[in-house]
Amino acid sequence: MINNLSWGDTVVVSNTAPREFRPGERGSICGLRDPKEQLEEIEHDAVALRLCLVEFADGNAIEIPSTYLSRVS
Repeated sequence: MINNLSWGDTVVVSNTAPREFRPGERGSICGLRDPKEQLEEIEHDAVALRLCLVEFADGNAIEIPSTYLSRVS
């Protein structure tokens, strides 16, 4: 199941995320990509393939797998 994150959501990166994904930090989703749609053959779970472009307060943005993100209420 792909998590229901969408453009503009404020999210926090899981503390268990790899360091390059900036664990514990908050940001806003400014893009979504599902690489599964671009692949002819897929062996992985769709959840792991949903990528969210997250922009942080310092202006940097990185793609992060949605499994490491939670919406901030």
